[in-house]
Amino acid sequence: MSVRSPDRKAGFDKKVIKHAAPLQWKRTLRSYYFEGNVENPEICIESLNFHCPDDRDGCSSLHAEKRWQWQILHKNEWYNLLQRQSDLLERSFQIVDKEQVVIPALDPSNSGQHGEKLMDLLGEYNWRADFQKMVITQVNGEAIFYLRRLSTPSSGKLKNKYSSDFKWFRHENESWVEFGQCVDIHSDSITESGLPETTSHEIEKQYQKNQSRYMTVNVLNFKAKLDFFKMELTYKKSKKVISVRRRPKNDDVMYPAVWSHYIMGHVEIPEICTNTIEDKCALGNGCGRLHSDAVWQWQFMHDGVWYNLPRAQRGALERSFLDLWEDNAEIPAINPEVMGFTGVKMLSLLGKGKYLAEFDNMTMLELNRPGTNLKIRRLSTPSTVKSVDESATNFVWFFKNKGQSWEEFGCAEVVSPLTSSYDIEKCYESGKWDTMEVSIADGIFELSFTSMMLKNSNKQEEMKVRRRPECARSGEIHLRTRNQVTLSVASREFWHVKKYLFQSIVSPEIKSIKRVQNPRLWNAFNKRLDEVSSNNSTYEMLNIHTLFQWVDKNFVEDICRDKFKWKHQCEEVKSLCDRSLVFFRSAEFQHTSCPSPTVKDHRLLVFKVLVGKIRTSKGDSHPGECCSEVDNAYIPNRYVKNDKRDYCLEYIIEM
Repeated sequence: MSVRSPDRKAGFDKKVIKHAAPLQWKRTLRSYYFEGNVENPEICIESLNFHCPDDRDGCSSLHAEKRWQWQILHKNEWYNLLQRQSDLLERSFQIVDKEQVVIPALDPSNSGQHGEKLMDLLGEYNWRADFQKMVITQVNGEAIFYLRRLSTPSSGKLKNKYSSDFKWFRHENESWVEFGQCVDIHSDSITESGLPETTSHEIEKQYQKNQSRYMTVNVLNFKAKLDFFKMELTYKKSKKVISVRRRPKNDDVMYPAVWSHYIMGHVEIPEICTNTIEDKCALGNGCGRLHSDAVWQWQFMHDGVWYNLPRAQRGALERSFLDLWEDNAEIPAINPEVMGFTGVKMLSLLGKGKYLAEFDNMTMLELNRPGTNLKIRRLSTPSTVKSVDESATNFVWFFKNKGQSWEEFGCAEVVSPLTSSYDIEKCYESGKWDTMEVSIADGIFELSFTSMMLKNSNKQEEMKVRRRPECARSGEIHLRTRNQVTLSVASREFWHVKKYLFQSIVSPEIKSIKRVQNPRLWNAFNKRLDEVSSNNSTYEMLNIHTLFQWVDKNFVEDICRDKFKWKHQCEEVKSLCDRSLVFFRSAEFQHTSCPSPTVKDHRLLVFKVLVGKIRTSKGDSHPGECCSEVDNAYIPNRYVKNDKRDYCLEYIIEM
């Protein structure tokens, strides 16, 4: 009896098994996975509704929580970027005139497993995304990755509440105009063909049918050929060729909340959010502005990303910036010992040396390393020409006259009308022009917002121009001259001071306001600010307020020459705190218990006071610490100061 070998029987089967593809389990890829190489390069629209029928067996599209996801290509495989990176790209990509954006380096301590795998590809570097070439390039490096954006199907292809809306724009007159949105009043929206202008939605529908071809569109009074492959629009009569862009429109894109005490200060809208000065911003993570408890913030750029300067460094910048005569500012070195993790990070970015900031070109240079130029910028609340908010910043424009002194636009005493600082600010904030024609006492000049120069073409004269916050007026004068200057009732500075009185006095009757100018006292106060800033990093340490004190008019001259002292106070005020200086939040006369029955024998003094930490009882303070004793921790009315360096007299008011 013969036994058949199993090998003989399996001859044909062996051949089949040898060439058969190995069986693989297909799984659904999700946006929070590192791997994102999907068969169908789209976001599964059903995944947004959690009803994808192919989820269990393996969906060919990417499952995501949003209608978009950004990916990079490495060795023919697509990988998902982190959600915060994807959102950053999406926010910028929606801005039609935005061509590039910097993606900040990943934080290894806050990136998770997905981030760890990405760091193997991207490292701890900043990357610049180019939306025209669809690549990301390492900032100050040569590494490059291809970039793509996945989205749910277009609304021009599928009607669904989760479909992606796309808008089409053409580049006309140096701006991007959406198709169908620019109406010619002389044509009643009817083109030469007798048809309405082609809309963005109509173009998107045609694009979805065939993305490699073209279509004929109606643009106002003309017909044009729109080439989908080249993304160009060619007018048939004039043969003029202009660029075209297709960008998404999503209402659910969010801005992360960025605060001034964060190390990284990169924001989409370079302004301070006014809602966070006194209260909490209602938008939260939907606000694209910097959140801060102050109306200004200084930042520097490193590898394409903006970072917030620490308190001591930005304070030194601000004090010099408010002096019109200063062209630059020396920035103290980083002291990591008092700054914790912030100091370690700043040390890695800026090093141990001092920097010199140049205000004309807004850069800072490390003194010990020539060539290490970093860009700087000053963020502020929106200009008063754009916002009526109390915290808005009033900017003033100055020019350097023939006498080589700084003069505010519109303030010369001449008969002919002059261009005011407010007029210039309105033109500047509109962003529509690079130059404007201005009238000053010396004639008509052209003001360039790019070079910040005034130029008279006939006489070939040039004068420097500077834009500064309103408080720069008093700041620069404090540092230059010693005097008492009576403010004009029509001046903005007069009304700026009067605004403080409205907080505690109803309809104050003011006879005069004088600005006190004493460089010695002003410099001493600023030296104290530097000292407190360098020794402490917490926010409450520079708690500066405008406070008041009524004094006998016979004491005023002594106070202007030297510091305000305990002996200058009324007897009733002296009795409040033994041998200490007392300042009041309220400007009301009776509030300070002055013995005189009228205000005519007294003057209201307005002080800039470094309050620092507040406490309700006496206590020993640490060396370099700044403290104030108050009568109420929540709503203080009385501030007691023991250090004579913590205040500076600014104004004298006669009522």
